[in-house]
Amino acid sequence: MRKRSIFLVAFAVVATAGAASMPRQSPSALDRALASVRNAREHRAAEYQGRQIVYHPNYISRIEVASAGGARTEIYRQKYGYRGAKATELALNFRDAALAVFDPQGQILTLSVQTKDGETWNWTETGNPCPPICAVDSDSASPVIQLPSAGAAVRVDPNATAAERALASVGNGREHQVADRLGRKALYHPGYISRIEVVNAQGARQELYRQTKGYRGTKPTELALTFRDAALAVFDPRGQILTLRVQMKDGETWNWTEAGIPCPPFCNGVDPLSPDMQPPPR
Repeated sequence: MRKRSIFLVAFAVVATAGAASMPRQSPSALDRALASVRNAREHRAAEYQGRQIVYHPNYISRIEVASAGGARTEIYRQKYGYRGAKATELALNFRDAALAVFDPQGQILTLSVQTKDGETWNWTETGNPCPPICAVDSDSASPVIQLPSAGAAVRVDPNATAAERALASVGNGREHQVADRLGRKALYHPGYISRIEVVNAQGARQELYRQTKGYRGTKPTELALTFRDAALAVFDPRGQILTLRVQMKDGETWNWTEAGIPCPPFCNGVDPLSPDMQPPPR
């Protein structure tokens, strides 16, 4: 009996050591986005080229992808009313990247992401509620997706603003800066975003920020962006995103360009980090 006990203890030690030596798998961009929102269980998945494309059925009414050559594919279109409260936050994924969207006032109409190889992803927010549109079936009855591990969840004050929610979702919150021009404030990461532009409903353009100096630091894989009272947390581990575009329901459009200048080799002065940008506690 004693020999057997010694064998079991030795086996347990070896097994524990083996498990400890195995690398821990980092959460995917989708896991990070889902863990950032409170309503992860309400999300659904559409199928595209063998992959699940995640969305919230009471926010997104249509998902379309356009190839670099201009060919368009509709991945999802809402057919039935969604029975449930209107979402104020949601997770979206495309390829190996993802967004967490915080829109407490329901201002967003469309979101577009162009990748560096020319592909464009478009999401439209004109979701049909139930009531009054209550067909026999309901998009809310679609199978739910698998939730991320509990350990990846973001903990933040329930009354936090959209900007605070986005900052708390990313691991580099302290590196962000605020552009402020003519009373228009926008949060961004200087190692990722090189230009922020706002276009009003009449087509007049206003540049809020343009990078003029190199950024000394590691190229980020995630960042927070704010616009008006809404915000995005962007998870882009492979650096695929070239531009992001958000059109508001009143016709205003916000554009972000990802062409950040690194240092080195471009070190003609360095864009400093904002010392007063503090992310909320996790």
